[in-house]
Formats: sequence, structure tokens, C-alpha cells
Amino acid sequence: MDSEPVITQPPDLTRLHNSSSPTVPTKLPSSSDTTTTTTNANDTSTSQEPPSYLSRLQKDGFVVIPNLLPPHLLLASQASCKYLIQRTRPGGFWPHVRTVPKQYPPWPKYETPDQNLNIWGIQHLLHPHLTNLRDIFAEIYFSNEVLTVVKQLLADPTPSTSSSQPDATAAVPDSALVMELFNLLISPSHSRPFELEWHRDDIRPTATAAQELALLAAKAPRGRQLHAQYNLALTEDASLLVIPGSHRRARTHTERHAGQYDPLPSEINVHLNPGDAVFYDSNILHRGVYTGIDAERELGRMTLHGSVGLKGYGAERSRQVLQHAVGEWVETPGAEFANVQDEGKRARAEAMRMALIEMGKGREHVGYSLEG
Repeated sequence: MDSEPVITQPPDLTRLHNSSSPTVPTKLPSSSDTTTTTTNANDTSTSQEPPSYLSRLQKDGFVVIPNLLPPHLLLASQASCKYLIQRTRPGGFWPHVRTVPKQYPPWPKYETPDQNLNIWGIQHLLHPHLTNLRDIFAEIYFSNEVLTVVKQLLADPTPSTSSSQPDATAAVPDSALVMELFNLLISPSHSRPFELEWHRDDIRPTATAAQELALLAAKAPRGRQLHAQYNLALTEDASLLVIPGSHRRARTHTERHAGQYDPLPSEINVHLNPGDAVFYDSNILHRGVYTGIDAERELGRMTLHGSVGLKGYGAERSRQVLQHAVGEWVETPGAEFANVQDEGKRARAEAMRMALIEMGKGREHVGYSLEG
């Protein structure tokens, strides 16, 4: 009997990338930490609260949050994703995939084994045709653990009169949230590595510096996040490279003239342990480096990739969301989240789904943000 692939830790992904990028530790202080930092100055002790998630995101363009998923959700998601990957790789079970070497949508559907597609992602985890698997993914996407952070990051970053930092207590309410995307990022098979080029999610590389600044301002009015985007690792993951602070400025001369996969000054390799998450501004310069695996023996990377929107900004968000074809199924029979057991969470999920439907009205032909 053939042995079943097991969950493994991916190899050191930085070997594919000829640089000495520093890594980000996952054990950062959270916004709910109660510990204080004490310094001595003339024998006087002072305490300082750690910066909020929103403050870190505003400053750096990303924030790592350790142990976001509690053990029961981590185990459930690991098992569900392992099953989904093993059924999808041969072709025919789930057609909505991201294929190597294509970086951006649209991707071909994976419908038969003779297509021989190598995949690096699985799309539409909230699709009603995923039935029982969808129920597990809905529990995670609409969970208090994830959405509590989302609501902080979508708050107005304008400091209050009494503080120089964004106020974490000014989180947006559930009624302000829009369901967007929930996908799975995985390791390509056949031991074939795959790299994504440096990019911002909705600004083309041909933009001039002046155009970049205008677009960045439009996509983050007064510095406010219009959506919260995250990678939630289910196995160890060091695939994401980011340039801290690049979400608020045009590219430098070096960044503009570098090759698509070249090491860049100040780049950071974000390292996540199982259950950790990184929330990042999609305007930040970033890319992914994927190690290929032997899918007969390894499972490799399993990282949930999600986004949640802020209501009232459909004109800005619609292309980034609808280009992934979520509008094709969000109104179909069975798309309701009737199987979410908790009544409050079920009401939240339905309200967010309806907000996505409303955002998509009249926007059937939105085009694509990037090409390739």
C-alpha cells in the first residue's frame, strides 16, 4: 500500500532566494498584552504599553500575530486542508486552482488529470459546493479570533486627541465588514520551485512615481485600510517577502529598476509557525517564494490566504475581489451560511455575504489588476 503524504515542514525557503533577508520572529507582543516595559532613569520607573496591531500595520505595512488560531481550529483546518489538497492535486475534485507558472488571475480550471497542471493555490474555500469542508473554513473565516484583529485594523487610524497612536478600542463593528476572499496557498509538486515577482496587488509596475503616489492615496484614504488581508499558516511557512514601509511611498530607483525576483534592500522574510498569522497592507511591495515538494511523500506549505473588506468602498475594492470570480457563486442556492452553529456568528456571516453581493451589483466586468 502506498504511504499517505504527511504534514511536513517545508524546507528553508530562503535557499531559493539569493539574499540574507532577516526574518521576522513570531513572538511579538500583542495588543492585548498586559506586561509593561520598565526603564530606569534617575531611579524612576516608567511603563510603556506595546504598540497596537493597527499602529504596527500603519508603520511597517505588516504585523505578525502569533498563535492566532486556537488548537481546535488549527487541528480542524489542518485536517480539512490536507484532505482538500490530496483530492485536488490529481485533478477533477476541485477545479478552482492557481496554476504554475501563472501568478495572477484568471487561471485555467483543473478538471481532468490529463491536464497535468501543477498548482500553488486552491481557490474559493467558502464555495457552497465544498459542503462539509466549507463549514470548517467558514468557522475560521468568521471566527472571533480572526475578525477581532480585522476590526482593529480597519479602524480609523487618525489619532485621538489624547494619544499619538491609533486607538485599538475604536474597532469597526460587525456591520461594517464585507466578505471577500478565502483561499489556500500550497507548495507546487514535482519538486518544482516557483517564485512570485515583486508587486503591489492593484498597482501595475508600469506606474510612474507620481501615479503610484496617487493610487496609494486612493487605496488608503487618510491612511485607512479598506480591507484586511492575511496569511494564516497551518504548517511552518517562510514564503512571504516584504519591504517594510513601502506601502506609503513610491518605489525607489533601486526597486523600480530591479529584476522581478532580485533581492531588494530592506526586504524581510516573514516566518510563521503553525497557527500564526501575518496581516499585511496589499499596497506593500511583496512577493512569494515557493519550494517545490514531492507530493507523494510531503504535504509542504498550507497557508490560508484571506481578505475582509470595509463597507462603503466597493468602487475601490470591487476589481481586487471580483477578478477572482467570487461573484459567480456567492448568490447561488446553498451559498447561505445556514450550517454555522453559533447564531451570532451565523448572522455575522450572512450579513457579510450580503454586503459582498451588494458590492458586486452593476460591476460584472471589472477586469484584472495585474497581468502574468
